[in-house]
Amino acid sequence: MTTQLGYEPVRAIASRLSAEIDGVDLVVKAVLDELGTDPERLRFALAELLPDYVGTCIRVGRAERARSAGRSVVGNGKRRAILAWHERFLADQLHVADGYRRMAECTFEDLMFAAAERRTQAAATNATADGYERLANALHDYDAKTVEALPAAVVQAALRGEAA
Repeated sequence: MTTQLGYEPVRAIASRLSAEIDGVDLVVKAVLDELGTDPERLRFALAELLPDYVGTCIRVGRAERARSAGRSVVGNGKRRAILAWHERFLADQLHVADGYRRMAECTFEDLMFAAAERRTQAAATNATADGYERLANALHDYDAKTVEALPAAVVQAALRGEAA
């Protein structure tokens, strides 16, 4: 791949050479050797790479100014949101075998107990959902618009999973 001026982009050169050479310093030296000393070629390489470098310098400068002003530098909003979520998660209370415990203090046994408890709750929820589906099918079977219109024995049978 070459540009309109016939030059291979510096990123492409670095990528190609890094597949053959280990070590940042050695790859940089090989890229510089390949670029040569042609001023136009070097100007083209700088124009390609400077935007990323200048952006990094600006970010580092902002972080240093914030630190020197006494502000903490946490990062971007997404990172702050993740850190805030993590703090809330660690503070959450979890029901364990001997009561409640902060997530931050939970042990292997606590988490396994909580997982088993959730699976039991999920099974009960699924059984209830199955009963509702059977009840919905009974509405069709009896050509009823509402559950109230079904005979009580049909409702009980549907919810229990029995034949009416």
